[in-house]
Amino acid sequence: LALGVDLQDEGQLRAAVVRAYEELGRIDVVVNNAAVAVPGPTLPQPMRKWRLAMEVNVNAALVLMQAACPRMASAGGGHVINVSSEAVGMPEFGRASYTVSKAALESLSGCLAYELTGSNVAVNVVRIDVMIWTEGFVFTLPGIDTIEFEDPVVLSDACLWLVQQPHSYTGKILTITGLRDQGIVRPRTR
Repeated sequence: LALGVDLQDEGQLRAAVVRAYEELGRIDVVVNNAAVAVPGPTLPQPMRKWRLAMEVNVNAALVLMQAACPRMASAGGGHVINVSSEAVGMPEFGRASYTVSKAALESLSGCLAYELTGSNVAVNVVRIDVMIWTEGFVFTLPGIDTIEFEDPVVLSDACLWLVQQPHSYTGKILTITGLRDQGIVRPRTR
């Protein structure tokens, strides 16, 4: 089921969850992986760019969790995987709204994992700490050599492993490298 939504529109996000339940009967997993990374210095940027990053990178994830988590809990449980980035600790990345919003998403994930304790809904973070090739990433880094970028399947490996864990496995921030070191994520793809 593919649904196009404006991630800045709370009504569309909530309607997408309702439609998924109508079409599929349940939601077992929510993966929040959308992101906006506005390049450049923060102070001269218009606030609309900052707000865009917060809306897409944090608020859209929260709205989807608000809409889906109670239903998942009522149905016996589920998993939320919020995708973050090693940029949370890299102010030199040059995209402050991205860095701050991903740190906020990680903090929000911990809070919701705590709040949902006992509900059989796990909330975890996969922090990407390797270069993964995506159209969006390449677009925001024009001219960069992508020969060393890995295939997005490494994120899929992490997500598939997480959804196989018991619901009590919650509130974790996991990295691709850490999961690879444990043999969970496949070896380098390029």
